[in-house]
Amino acid sequence: MSSIAMYEVGLIGTGALGSKVAGHLVDGLVPGARLSSVYNRTPKRARAVVSSLDSEADVNIASDPVEVAEQVDVVVETASQAVVAESAVDILSTGADLVALSVGAFRDPDLLDAVRTAADKNDSRVRVPSGAIACLDGVGAIRHGTVDGVSLRCYRPPEYLEPYVDDAVDVTELPDGEPIFSGTAAEAAATFPAHMNVAIALTLTVDVRPEDVTVEIFVKRTAPRSRYVVSATGEAGAVETEVRNFATDAKPEQSALTVFSAVETLRRLTDPVVVGT
Repeated sequence: MSSIAMYEVGLIGTGALGSKVAGHLVDGLVPGARLSSVYNRTPKRARAVVSSLDSEADVNIASDPVEVAEQVDVVVETASQAVVAESAVDILSTGADLVALSVGAFRDPDLLDAVRTAADKNDSRVRVPSGAIACLDGVGAIRHGTVDGVSLRCYRPPEYLEPYVDDAVDVTELPDGEPIFSGTAAEAAATFPAHMNVAIALTLTVDVRPEDVTVEIFVKRTAPRSRYVVSATGEAGAVETEVRNFATDAKPEQSALTVFSAVETLRRLTDPVVVGT
């Protein structure tokens, strides 16, 4: 498919991530793209973000995700796994493409099948940014041939993990290097819905079941950022990548790489030369 010269972008979710993406679109970081419609489950939040943009463009405040999709060429989702589960098929049914950040929802094979069917039927596409990890094109090469193993190790400051651990656990007392989770990609995405969408992105890249990717999460209090180590081995070769994420100024636990990964996915729609992921 050739690159798109000009296109309208819709945004679902105007929290810390969505507001950053909106700002970069309005600032012209994606040539040829125009932000034209946004949705947030709290309309007041959507209006506040639109009002804060340095633009005179008329941006519609939509009443639901489908209304956004009906008005644009590409929808960027930055809301939640629940929104993807509820709306992805309907969005694709309008013919709009979907850039999905909360791909942890695709741990459900029935949803993923329905999304593939809707995309094929309506000549639309789902694009999954690399998010907080990197080099997915190299990792994806492992899918060609026998896949021997795929794993993801994540190291995060304890305060980012507090909402997801047992109430009886004092995260401030956890020692550096303490493992707090070990399981499959499906379990990780369900347990840490705001942080482990990357685990499902990895399964999609290598084309294996979420149950076949192992995920470990460790406390790392000595660095104010997250670190991800992706490992994949197979008949085609072996790949190991390490990524250290810097925080955004909007939300300390949010990765700036995730923001710019979404922006880069949009930019590539107009770039005649596309290199890697």
